[in-house]
Amino acid sequence: MFGKELNYSGVAWPKAKVIKSGRAELKFQPGGQFVPWQELPAEPIQPTPPFLWFQISAAGYEKPWQTNRPQAFWRTLSEFNPGTDPSYGEHAADFVRRFGPVFEPYEPGVTSTGDWDTAICFLRRAAEAWDDPEGADGISRVTANRARRDKVRRIIHLLLPAAMDRVEVIFDLELRPQLYARSLHAFMVLSAASMLRRQAPMRRCAHCQFWFEPPRSDALYCSNACRGAHHIHIHTRASVPARPRKKVRTRG
Repeated sequence: MFGKELNYSGVAWPKAKVIKSGRAELKFQPGGQFVPWQELPAEPIQPTPPFLWFQISAAGYEKPWQTNRPQAFWRTLSEFNPGTDPSYGEHAADFVRRFGPVFEPYEPGVTSTGDWDTAICFLRRAAEAWDDPEGADGISRVTANRARRDKVRRIIHLLLPAAMDRVEVIFDLELRPQLYARSLHAFMVLSAASMLRRQAPMRRCAHCQFWFEPPRSDALYCSNACRGAHHIHIHTRASVPARPRKKVRTRG
């Protein structure tokens, strides 16, 4: 039931854009206990650096998409750098354009990266089960280090109970049970678990650079859309004539 089949229906925001950003800062009292900023003393102890958050709007139509198998783009999300990186907002908006918000929006058409940080942290730990960098063939394989694999397996095991709150068991017409993820975050957690259990390889798409699980060892693109866009880009670049160099007059 939990292998190469995993169902998900989501909504991407192709026109998503960052509409607001800000800084937040957490303060901790001795012992590491979190204290709301309203209750902080005049000189707080152990301040953490301010981290950036971005609010992203759908800014247009929504595009439904669906899949019936695990996907490796969770590793792309794990490579985002929340915190002080100002480019995080645009990377997050690009992800939302492809797959939609990580968690269900608090209000229609608006999501915030402030909710993503913990998910990114755990997925980054999950990605440690795969070799980094990739091999000479561009494939990233599950590490041969058993201790690393076991460590990641325990991390994913901690994530699964919360993710399963947004997962249902459905039956196809042959009465076979299948898993159906009701949120993108749950889908990504189950995808990571499935790929680790199957020791599935992955590689970066030659066009968009998102991670994907190649159906064949020579597959270079995550989708037909990326394959077509990459070839258009190559042919367009090759067909543009070189600009003639301007002659530089010299005084004799």
